[in-house]
Amino acid sequence: MGHRANYIIKAGHAYRIHYSHWRAQHITEDLYLGVERFLGFVMECQQMDSLLSEVWVEGCVVVDTEKKQLGFFQLHVLTNTTLEQYYLTQLAKKWPGWEIILLRNRMYDVAQWLGIDYVSRQEWQKPYTLGRQEVIDDKAGELDTALVVIRWKEQLFITRTGNLSIEAIVGYGEEIIPLLSTKTKSVLPLQEINADWEVVIVDVMKKQLWINKSEFGLWEQSRTRWGGYSLHMGDYGFLQIMQLAGVDHQCAPLTEEVVKKDFATLVTVRDTYDPGKTMEKLLREHKEVQYNPMLFDRVQPRKTFFEIMRATMKRLMRN
Repeated sequence: MGHRANYIIKAGHAYRIHYSHWRAQHITEDLYLGVERFLGFVMECQQMDSLLSEVWVEGCVVVDTEKKQLGFFQLHVLTNTTLEQYYLTQLAKKWPGWEIILLRNRMYDVAQWLGIDYVSRQEWQKPYTLGRQEVIDDKAGELDTALVVIRWKEQLFITRTGNLSIEAIVGYGEEIIPLLSTKTKSVLPLQEINADWEVVIVDVMKKQLWINKSEFGLWEQSRTRWGGYSLHMGDYGFLQIMQLAGVDHQCAPLTEEVVKKDFATLVTVRDTYDPGKTMEKLLREHKEVQYNPMLFDRVQPRKTFFEIMRATMKRLMRN
């Protein structure tokens, strides 16, 4: 249980690592509190000697206090290009004078920033792959997994997958291209939505592969199945990955109304999850159960006087 995050405060070549067991899903809102409140919160978080293993980390923030650089990522958030751009623009007003960097390749980017050998010390998860017949039988349904674009010179073949994810497609290798090419044709969307779309773009002539999701260890274990191909990878929204790969489209961005509504959700500060009741029940039913004391990590940004008063008034009105 948990949504684990690392916070790294860097000054020159030195840095300190802090840890939160539950606040990884709150990074966008916590950063929006501004420099002083965010750093005050981090200083109260537990210090660690090393970064979390990649398999556990769901979010990370790097704050370089000397260079005034702020870098971060949070899983499954800012997956929409228009919303991302709007959030970063508004966040810059809360961090005036700071350079804000979205860590699109997650812990790869963190390791490079800190100048440490992090990648080789991780235990890679074997890519999830399907057999040939499973790939052939895969069909798009009500809930599609990935949009696939295959480009030969100026011709585009577009299809959607059912269970074939980025991981499964890249893990299968170059031989998946003719199998995908026999699937039902689709079209590029005409309207951007705020959803976690997976996109795979294959340029057969240039031998380039584009994916809009950072997958740790995937290319290291799969590149030999893509003879001569280069991979371009990162957490990008649909509009961004299309632009980076040079694919023409007519997809309209989110409307301003939708963007502002979703932005309000991103920056609304929520309390840290309290596992107390869940653990009490588990301990009653399973007295031998063992648990990580960090489950009860309740450190969160301190509320202002006005926030406390507003929350109190809301409770009184509900009662």
